[in-house]
Amino acid sequence: MKTTTRSALFLVALALTATGCGSGFTVPETFCDAVVKKDDLSPLLPEGEKLKNKRMKARSKPGAFCSLSVDGTRILYVAYQHDDAPLLPENRRAVIQRLERAATRKVSFPGEAIIGSNGAEVSAKCIDPTPYLTFDVQFAGERVEDSSSGYKKLQRFLDDFVPAVTEHLECTADS
Repeated sequence: MKTTTRSALFLVALALTATGCGSGFTVPETFCDAVVKKDDLSPLLPEGEKLKNKRMKARSKPGAFCSLSVDGTRILYVAYQHDDAPLLPENRRAVIQRLERAATRKVSFPGEAIIGSNGAEVSAKCIDPTPYLTFDVQFAGERVEDSSSGYKKLQRFLDDFVPAVTEHLECTADS
């Protein structure tokens, strides 16, 4: 009887660990004032006790700086702003060299993106007030995967997050 109880407790503990329920915080429903899917955000967040979700308004151009920190370590940082043009071709090489395993990736929204395992540069097409909304994304911590497919969880988050921000700012463009 005791062996059955211990086995059941072990399986429950294993299930909680596998689903990420061991963290002392709740995955936020919003980031940068945009609603995000928890299933797309949670794979980026390590286990921890305290999560800080910050947003600061940009002063030079319309936009914002946002960050998520777990136990004092910044895990996700996004700076976005309205722009007249997408990322310039001459700057693409520098971005690809700066990010780990970066390449131009197809995205689910109108625009273009260079995504690596530890960050991204994104230009999303807009309607108003400018033709583009550009994003500088930095991803750090133990969940960064330095592998050929390490960019996929960051891309999954961006495929949800970028359209959510453009919709929140009412600058969504048609494909």
